[in-house]
Amino acid sequence: MPNKAKIILLTTSLLVVSLGLTACGQQTKASPAGSQAKLPTRVITFMNADNDNITLTAELASTATQRQIGLMGRTSLGADEGMLFVLPTPMVTTFWMKNTLIPLDMIWVDENGKIIDIQQAEPCLTATCPSYTPPGPVKFVLETNQGWAQSHSIDSSATIYWPSV
Repeated sequence: MPNKAKIILLTTSLLVVSLGLTACGQQTKASPAGSQAKLPTRVITFMNADNDNITLTAELASTATQRQIGLMGRTSLGADEGMLFVLPTPMVTTFWMKNTLIPLDMIWVDENGKIIDIQQAEPCLTATCPSYTPPGPVKFVLETNQGWAQSHSIDSSATIYWPSV
């Protein structure tokens, strides 16, 4: 086989393999329209006032883009899953539920890992949505299915354990 034919055959083979791998990669990262692909996770453990250890797996939203998109467009969240928003510095921030389809608990956590508030937030698909603000500076916001905190007796007295984020 002439060299030119070998080069064309090799190039075509590499292109077919590359397209196949790209398609496979897109399929494994599929997410609902308008939402971001699943993010890296950390296991978070809470100890409530009854000394029960409760674990939750949270996706980490640590970049500005990840925090901005959050759980928008997601149609469900596992029973013991959530998203942990890691803010660059402790601050009083405001969240809203624009294009978020799941009712959520927002667990506001300060830089020392103390829960300072828990608010329930409703989905919003309109142009104007209510906003949610903690009573003081927070470093983390943990979003879970609405009612998760109450069903696990999680309140401001709970202790939170998580690996460095």
